[in-house]
Amino acid sequence: MSRNPTFTHQMGSAPKNQYETLPSLDVLGIPAAAPLPTGETADTTLIVERFGANVMAAGLHNGNQVIYIQPDQLVELAQFIKSEPALGYETLIDVTAVDQMHLPIKEGEARFQGVYQFRSYSRKQLLTLVTPCKGGDSPRLPSLTSVFRGADWPERESYDLMGVTYDGQPDQRRILMPKHWP
Repeated sequence: MSRNPTFTHQMGSAPKNQYETLPSLDVLGIPAAAPLPTGETADTTLIVERFGANVMAAGLHNGNQVIYIQPDQLVELAQFIKSEPALGYETLIDVTAVDQMHLPIKEGEARFQGVYQFRSYSRKQLLTLVTPCKGGDSPRLPSLTSVFRGADWPERESYDLMGVTYDGQPDQRRILMPKHWP
């Protein structure tokens, strides 16, 4: 049996992937925060030119285009990437959230992040937007249903599974879990 050098497994412990933990830590229960994107693409450059200081980071991460944006600019950025002819991201693929409670985040950083995946079928491009949620343990983000009708169900899933409230969501109610689920 060949061994993948980035994967190790010890009896009685969870699998450990090198990219999931900080190099200085050997404790399996302490994952690493994802590194910020680096480099640039034509899409990320155009977005940074338009949104300037509201872009916290932009570039490529593992070959994927990623933009970190302030939450108050999220709806405007979604409108821009959909309507700008040079971008043309006509489809919102997914909406989810990440709870960073057990990640080594800095003091004052948001516990939750909203994550949005967009696709331009005409240009065969993918774009991921990441934004910190306001509200600490009661996370809130603006709804993208006014821009992408397809945001409705994944926002409801994120609300149901992660507790993120989407301001302006036309049907903010549970979609998967039983009513008594915390």
